[in-house]
Amino acid sequence: MIFGCQITGQIARYLINENIDGVASSHPVNQKIKEKMKKTTILFAIMAFSIFANAQTEKIAGNWLMTKVEKGGETQEIYNPADFLEDGSIMIFGMPFGTWEYQKKNKVIAMKSEMEEEFNGDWEIKKLDKKEMILAKDAAKLYFSRVYPEKIKEANLASGLIGIWNFADADYETNLLKFEAPNTFVMKSISGMETSTTQGEWMFDPSDNSLLITGFAYSIRGMNSIKKLTADELEFIHEGQTIKATKENTEPNNIERLTFVYEDFPEEFDPYEIVPGKWQDLYELVVYLSTVDYLKYSYGTLIEDFSVFSYDTVFKKVEADVEKNEVMFTNFSVFQGDTMQSGQNFKDHLSESYNFFFPHDEPSVYRSLGTETITVAAGTFECTVIEGVDGEDKVKFWMINDKPGVYARIISEGEGPFGDLEYKLMELVTIIPAAG
Repeated sequence: MIFGCQITGQIARYLINENIDGVASSHPVNQKIKEKMKKTTILFAIMAFSIFANAQTEKIAGNWLMTKVEKGGETQEIYNPADFLEDGSIMIFGMPFGTWEYQKKNKVIAMKSEMEEEFNGDWEIKKLDKKEMILAKDAAKLYFSRVYPEKIKEANLASGLIGIWNFADADYETNLLKFEAPNTFVMKSISGMETSTTQGEWMFDPSDNSLLITGFAYSIRGMNSIKKLTADELEFIHEGQTIKATKENTEPNNIERLTFVYEDFPEEFDPYEIVPGKWQDLYELVVYLSTVDYLKYSYGTLIEDFSVFSYDTVFKKVEADVEKNEVMFTNFSVFQGDTMQSGQNFKDHLSESYNFFFPHDEPSVYRSLGTETITVAAGTFECTVIEGVDGEDKVKFWMINDKPGVYARIISEGEGPFGDLEYKLMELVTIIPAAG
């Protein structure tokens, strides 16, 4: 179109300066033609300039990824999604960031932002094509790569990455990464009682098997090179470090919700008819526990929005004295590689003598669901299943009938301070016998 405007301008100039059908250029008719042709030439020039400006604006508008910033001799890789919208607004991570306008006179992009004053001003366009845009102002340069949401969506959906991945090599903490369709992710880091959550976007490129992570997940943010990807395993290189992860099973059927409420239980009940007989007798309890040195449990905390568990290890040191008819449980938790004591439970003929749920607290109300044979890591056991309400929490116990004081499984469900679900699952891993 610009080329066509140039040709038209040449024809116009020729007609203005030459005779038309032998008519002198001073002829009144020719003068009118000259005036019209001048106006036409100016109009075409304005149109050509406007078309060029609009073409540049169309090149700028769209989805970009700000890959790096150069300033003062330093380069910082940032990988922030930046959308230059046709209405003149700029969105960063889907949030309003500022405004932009192409200034055709100086061939610059004028940007304004209340969030980041350094972006304010006129940015010279150093490079602009279908793949890349480079802007410069003073001693700073901004580098952008064009992204195409539909292509990203197509590649991500076919990548095999969508789902939840557990970073197996994380030291003493749980790192879970949830890849969502089409291109967002959530990452949770759990260390003891502390949980942090970060979010961002991800892009898989099958041409070079790369995985780009944006946002604030600094441990994996940037360009990553995938070395292994199967249905269950993921391995990639990030800044020279190998990171491995395994895929989590997130089937909802694995989580047993406790749907009963306090009002479901009878006002009166007889513990002797509900609790297994050996759990009621202190002497039988002490005699059996005298054969046990340690009980090892896995202690899982449900991460609700991921539908997976974060696991810790709990040890219970058992000290039973048959002559004194008493028993002590000392509880230890493994936290960040260290084993720490987390409380004790003691029972004799005076203390806790009528607590048939020892070493657990007795619920305020409860009922029996009968017997059930279940298999856990420690083996297969016949249990009496009891559910009840313990304070604000709902609980469900699998009490091993012939091993008083030993639970095969305990589920606890309650509500957190912000109305979130608090769900705990403890299962028996092993019974370590006493020496001799």
